[in-house]
Amino acid sequence: MFNRGKKYGKDRDLEMTPYIIVENFEHISEKKCVKLDTDNEHVYKKFVSQARKAEKVMDEGGLSFNLDVPRLPVPNNRDRYILWKKRNSKRHVIPQSDAIIFLHEKGFILNKHYEAWQAIE
Repeated sequence: MFNRGKKYGKDRDLEMTPYIIVENFEHISEKKCVKLDTDNEHVYKKFVSQARKAEKVMDEGGLSFNLDVPRLPVPNNRDRYILWKKRNSKRHVIPQSDAIIFLHEKGFILNKHYEAWQAIE
């Protein structure tokens, strides 16, 4: 359900990414996604703080280096959850088909200008 690097749990590999990224939204809530995003922000702030301290120590010793802190995932877990929920919601087929035909006649291309779930909206 989660991905922190290659694995989530005791044996996780933090070389890929230190953040928790939800891969399967079927068994998770929006509230849990927000909690994971908050945890990811704390990890990011911690890494930035450590990087600044390391740069300061190195500067005092006369050395210089560039240390890149992995950026937070964009879109975050909550945004991806909301998009997943919209893509997987049940819709009435006939009104959605009518909306897609209408948009096609107006020159819009499905999956280029809009997704099927957006047609009715």
